Formats: sequence, C-alpha cells, structure tokens
Amino acid sequence: MLRLLTLGSLSVQGADGPITGAAAQPRRLAVLVLIARGASRGTPRAKVLSLLWPDADDAQGRRAVAQALYSLRRDLGADETIAGTQVLRLNSDVVWCDASQFDQALSQGDHERAAALYTGAFLDGFRLPGAPEFERWADDERMAMEHRYHETLEALAQGADTREEYDVAARWWRRRAASEPLNARVAAATMRTLAASGDRSGALRHARVFEALVAEELAMPADREVVSLADTLRKEVPVSVRANPPSSRNEGPRSIAVLPFAIFGRRDDTMDERYWSDGLGEEILSALLEVPEMTVVARAAAFALGPTPSLAMLRELSVSHVVEGCVRRTETGLRVTVRLMEATEGRAVWWDRVDCGVDDGVATHEQIAARVAHVLRGGGGR
Repeated sequence: MLRLLTLGSLSVQGADGPITGAAAQPRRLAVLVLIARGASRGTPRAKVLSLLWPDADDAQGRRAVAQALYSLRRDLGADETIAGTQVLRLNSDVVWCDASQFDQALSQGDHERAAALYTGAFLDGFRLPGAPEFERWADDERMAMEHRYHETLEALAQGADTREEYDVAARWWRRRAASEPLNARVAAATMRTLAASGDRSGALRHARVFEALVAEELAMPADREVVSLADTLRKEVPVSVRANPPSSRNEGPRSIAVLPFAIFGRRDDTMDERYWSDGLGEEILSALLEVPEMTVVARAAAFALGPTPSLAMLRELSVSHVVEGCVRRTETGLRVTVRLMEATEGRAVWWDRVDCGVDDGVATHEQIAARVAHVLRGGGGR
C-alpha cells in the first residue's frame, strides 16, 4: 500500500521508499492532496482546476488536469488509485493518508491515536508558487487541523487529570505547550499539573522558561496569571526555610546530585555563560564531597539526567536531594539563583540568590559552594 504523508512534510512513500518521477512534482502532489482531503465525498475536478491552474483557459485547464491525473495513476502503479471523472476520490484501499487517518481517529474519539498521527503541521514547508488560491486553501486546512490537534491534547490532559493520573496529564500538557510555547493559558495549566504530580520545581522551571521566551520573542513581561501562579507555588514553602538546613528525618547517608544550571537572559559575545555555570557546578560538587555522610552522584550521571529530570528519574538513582539553579544575564553582570530540592516530594528546602560581576567567576563559585555545603552540614544561616 502507498502512503501519502502530509503532516510535517509532503511525500508519497512506496514499499521501497519515496515515489519519484512525475508523481513527485509539486503540482502533481498538490493534486493528490486535494483529492485526498475530499475523503469519501470526493473533490470536484473544477476545484482542482481553480486552485492549481487559475489562469488557464478552459481547454488548457482541462488538459492540465487530465495530464496530472494520467501521470499520477501511471507513476503510482494503478489506474484505480484515483477514481471518478468529474468528482475525484482517492482509493483508500490503495493509498493510506495520514491526514485522513487523523480525521478518522478524531471521529471515533480515539484521541491518543490522533495525537500519534499528528507529527507536524499540514504541508509544513510546502509551497507552490503561482497558485495563490491553493496556498490559501492549504493555510486554512493547516490552521483547522492544528486547532483540532490542540483540542485533542487538551482532552487527553484533562482526562488524565480527572483520573488523577497527574504524571500522564503533565506529559500531555508539556506536548501542548511545546506546540504553542507563548500561550499563557497553556503554560499555567502545565504548571498546575506539574505541581499536582509532585514536580513543583518543574512547574517553576516551566514558568521561568515561559518568562524568558516571552521576553525574548515579544519583548514583554510574562502574563500575570503565570507570574502569580509561580509566586503561589514558591510561597507554599515558607520563606524561613531559606535559612534552614534540609530535613534529616531520612535515616542513612543522603545522596545528592548537582544538575546543570540553566541559562536565561541575553547573551554576551565576550563571555561563555555555559562555561561559567559549569564551573559553578564543579565547585559545588567539590565542596559537597567534603560533607560527612553525604553521597555525591557522579558528575556524568547527574548531567545525563539533564537540567529537568523527573522525580522518578531521581528516585531511580536513589537521590535524596538535588542542587539546581540558573544563571541570568543582567544589565550590570550576573544573577545566580541556587536551590536545594528534596527529591522524594519535589519540595524546596533552601535557596539563595547572588548578584555578581561577569569577572567574579572563581570567587563567586567558591562563595556559593561554601554556602551550599554549610547548609548541608546543618548550618542555620545564609
């Protein structure tokens, strides 16, 4: 069976790979897509003509459509691939189309299958110069399918949330947010679900990323709802905890991982922020090795987790605490935020913020590392 792929790209795949020849020419592929989107009701021949050969006279147009249909049937290997004369239909027994399957899955209420089928925007990157009506039609189809895809992801997320499967719901909301990263409503819903799943640090991290994207792409402050929700999540841990060491109610040696520090804000060509933040992580790691009864996860293992590991990933490494944070460029230098997180429940037990100059690397690294080690030794101050 042939496969017509329209989501994320446009191609016709056979048993041996992509179909070549006349059937792979852009205008012939456009004919095939128009017929496929007609589904069982079919696509009028006149519509194909008006969208793809708008400037041709009647005779020229009829010849162009007839030649395109002949070439498609020949190169696709069967006359029955396209049925009809005045109303054209794609034979679903010969050609499988991802967009048609997407529609079918939605009509059957199979949201998970629909989400799996949607691998990208409809005809993403496909352009057909000289056919503005086709371009407008494709844009309308693209927007409508994307809207249905977004509704599908939200239905899956809300269904999981109703069942109190918050980890599953968070996964769907993350995918929804990836599709529309500047949508404040979606960002807030993602944060709420992450917090409900126990990943409050992930929720706050999502807020920071959203804030950075809005600032970079729109040159605007983040939406009030997202900022307010992030503040609420932070306040769920008393501010006084900043000056207190982590709870030692768990028996046995504690295990800690130092994660890669995130980088936010504008970049400076004269400074490598990643190199600076990696140096900070290395200094903290060295300081923690001197804390009694503290097992420190190897740097390679911690970095393999990435900057945003799930609580489940941390538990698999038997990690009880995590050091994480971010480095942000400011007008005058750098702002470094460092947090100590309890991995079992995903709650913050201590955090601190340091403003420094761009040239204060080694001294600042040592200062922050000493503070973290002091807290883990049971020190009570900042």
